[in-house]
Amino acid sequence: MSRHFRQAKILELIEKNPVQTQDELADSLRLAGFNITQATVSRDIKELGLIKAPYGDSSRYTRDSDRSVMMHKIKEIFKVSVMFYEQVDHTVVLKTLHGMANAASVLIDQLNFEGVVGCISGLDTVFVLVRTKEQGKQLLDKIEQIIND
Repeated sequence: MSRHFRQAKILELIEKNPVQTQDELADSLRLAGFNITQATVSRDIKELGLIKAPYGDSSRYTRDSDRSVMMHKIKEIFKVSVMFYEQVDHTVVLKTLHGMANAASVLIDQLNFEGVVGCISGLDTVFVLVRTKEQGKQLLDKIEQIIND
């Protein structure tokens, strides 16, 4: 089953039940027919922006609505600050308005894009090192999607 289907199931599970640990979540997913690993559950929690919130004497996983609002704002800043982007071998280069490279790099870091080794920013330039040229192309496509969204 696809990542999106699995993540939708995670959201359904945490809405219906007070899931307190990754192990509980993994067990619930397995009961629902998903063949997953602990690493996959951990990655899904991070991608979905789930946080632990107080629940009685304990805590439970919940959506972080503040994170989604913050990501929206970061994307808006990214859209207006990135002027040019291209791939050079295993590096994606973004040129930004003067002083906005660090702000643009925040989105790259927050995407948790598979294949990104690291991101370095100066005043108006961001260098993103990717593991493969294909992952660089995929990152460019994602950047294009964000800018044109």
